[in-house]
Amino acid sequence: MRAFPATPYTVKVLGRAINGNGILWLTHSGTGIQFNTVAKAVAITLVGDETSVQQFSQDTESRARYAVYLDGKLIASDIMKTREQRIIVYNDKTQIREGKISIIKLSEARKSLMGIKNIITDDGGFVVPETRRDMQIEFIGDSITCGYGVESKTQNETFSTATENITKSFAYITAENFNADATFVCYSSYGVLSGWNEEGSKDEEHTLPKIYEYTAVCDNSKLLKEHKWKFTSQRPSIVVINLGTNDEAFVKKEPANLEDFKYAYIEFIRSLRKKYSDAYIVCTLGMMKEGDYLFTEVEKAVQFYVQDTKDRKVYSFHFTPATEEEGSAAGGHPSIATHARCARELTTFIKKSVLKIEQ
Repeated sequence: MRAFPATPYTVKVLGRAINGNGILWLTHSGTGIQFNTVAKAVAITLVGDETSVQQFSQDTESRARYAVYLDGKLIASDIMKTREQRIIVYNDKTQIREGKISIIKLSEARKSLMGIKNIITDDGGFVVPETRRDMQIEFIGDSITCGYGVESKTQNETFSTATENITKSFAYITAENFNADATFVCYSSYGVLSGWNEEGSKDEEHTLPKIYEYTAVCDNSKLLKEHKWKFTSQRPSIVVINLGTNDEAFVKKEPANLEDFKYAYIEFIRSLRKKYSDAYIVCTLGMMKEGDYLFTEVEKAVQFYVQDTKDRKVYSFHFTPATEEEGSAAGGHPSIATHARCARELTTFIKKSVLKIEQ
C-alpha cells in the first residue's frame, strides 16, 4: 500500500484548510480536498479533534460532519465519532480505475474541526490534484451561509452538526452555478456590530470583523487557536457578504444602533477591499424576515462607501424573504427550498448586474 499526505502536490485544497503536524486540517464549512486517482483501491484516513472523543451531550451535537464523493456521487457522509477513521472509497483487487474524489467538511468551524491524515492506494496507485477552476468566490456569513439545520425534520429541532450541510446552502449552490471554487467563512450567531444572544445585549466578541483575519475560531477545540490566515494563498474574484440577521437582536431599530451598524458595515467593506483589491463585493441580506429591515442600512453603507471611495465594484442585493410555502429548517432557519430559490436569485443578480453577462 502507498500513503500520500494531503498537500498541494497531491490534492486541490478548498477553502481555509491548513497543514499542521502532517495533517491537513479542515476548518470552515465547505473546506476540503479534490484529487484524481489511478488505482485499484483508494482509502482516506480522517482525524477528529477533541469533540470526536468526548461524550458530553453538547459535544455529540458539535462533532465535525463530512461527505465523500466519487465521480460526483455521494458515497459516504457521517460525523467524526473517533480520533481516527478510515473511509474506503473503492476497492477492486483486479482492475485499475480512474476516479475523481472530493472530501467536503459539511459543518462549521465554530463547533469542531477535522483533519485528513493521508490518502491510501495500492502499491501501483497514484494521486494528483484536481485542476483549479477559473473563478473563485468567497462567502462571508452566519448560520444561514453554513446551512444551519437544512436537513432537520422540523423547525423545532435544536442545533446539531448532523443536520448542518453547506452543500445545500444558497452559497454553495451559487458557486456551483458559476463553476467556481469557493471559500466559506461563516459562523452561527455572528454579526457585524453584534452577535446574537438571548438577552439581546451587545456582543462584540462574536462579530466577523473581529475574527475574520484568523484562519478559524472554534469554541470546542484548541487546534489552530489564534492562527492568522495568509490572504495571499487564495484570491477570490467575487466576495459575497450575508450578515445582519444576528445583529438585529441588539439593534432593535434603535436609531443610534442603526447608525453604529451602518458604520461597522462600512469599515468591514474597507477592510475587505484592502485584502482583495480587485474583487467584486456583493452585500446581501433578507433570507430570513428577522432583521430584514437592516438591509436598508446595508444599502446605505454601500452607497456611502461607493460615494466616498469611488469604488464601483461594491453592490447591495436583497433576497426575497422565505415564504410559508417553503417551510423552515431548525430554529426557523431557511429551508432547502429557500436556499435553492435564493441561490437562483443571487446567481441572476451577479450575472446581470455584476459580471454583465448577457442572459
